[in-house]
Amino acid sequence: MVKLEPGIYQNPPGYEIDFDIIQSFEFNLDLRRPEKNLIPNYIIAYGRLCTVLELKTKHLAGLVFKRISVFKTNHELNHFLEAWIDYSQLLQNNLGLKVPAQGYAICLSFTQRPVLYIIQEKMPAHALGHNAIHLVNRAEMITFFGRILELLLNWSKFNHDYAEQKISLGGHLSDWVIEGYDPQRPGLDQDAPLIYIDSSVPIFKSDGIEKIDRDLMMRSIPSLLKFFVHKSHIEVYFSRFYNIREVVINILADFYKEKRPDLIPELVMAFNQFSIQGNVKHFDLKPIQIKEVKEFYRKDIAYHSILSITRKFDRS
Repeated sequence: MVKLEPGIYQNPPGYEIDFDIIQSFEFNLDLRRPEKNLIPNYIIAYGRLCTVLELKTKHLAGLVFKRISVFKTNHELNHFLEAWIDYSQLLQNNLGLKVPAQGYAICLSFTQRPVLYIIQEKMPAHALGHNAIHLVNRAEMITFFGRILELLLNWSKFNHDYAEQKISLGGHLSDWVIEGYDPQRPGLDQDAPLIYIDSSVPIFKSDGIEKIDRDLMMRSIPSLLKFFVHKSHIEVYFSRFYNIREVVINILADFYKEKRPDLIPELVMAFNQFSIQGNVKHFDLKPIQIKEVKEFYRKDIAYHSILSITRKFDRS
């Protein structure tokens, strides 16, 4: 069991973090005006359960921090951290996925509540999937998408073969990094190595039971939306991330978001051909239709627009 107390941290392999800087940032953090913090920082994104950011100091260069602040007690954080460690091992040892060098730090907020920072090695921006699709040529794009499908197939086989363990995966282009990709030296091998970076929220089941409490997910929802969201909605939302077809639709919808809808017909065709191959056929995957991707994107963009507005209300 992880021993939990403020000040506990684990360095990502190859890095020596300065914990005092992270604790200072957290203690002085004003969520409405994070740019006013004494520690220079940059908010990269708001994730499902975390805020993704950089702390702009030389002691923490080359790292990304995923701040998770939904815990009311040390016990809740301890349980989540144990699940995260197990999830990271499942991704690497059971699915064969490569993840960035990563560690963690446990801090205290100004209100004396525990806050967890998942720490990851920062990946080159041009190698992130949602950026790389603007740099690779069409043939390389098909190769990149094919590599994602191969890794998703391994994941789906694991979930199919091992009833006692079910692992979720995220459904965004930005979850995948082309390791070693150099836009100045075009060319993408058929076995191009990919890195999976969406490993901070440990959504997985053991003996049919979710390892993290859905109450944590509910707490991450902006207060205005909580009147309309029930735990059952959370269940439906996260069930998508156990299903290969739903994850692929999610990834394809990102091509609308990234202003590359021209690629979608070819990629839909690639998935549909992939789904009838001998080693995939037994999953009985229905072909994806472009209208499904469009409809998913329409709903997703509407949801995230509402989410952005209500989050601003919470921070005002």
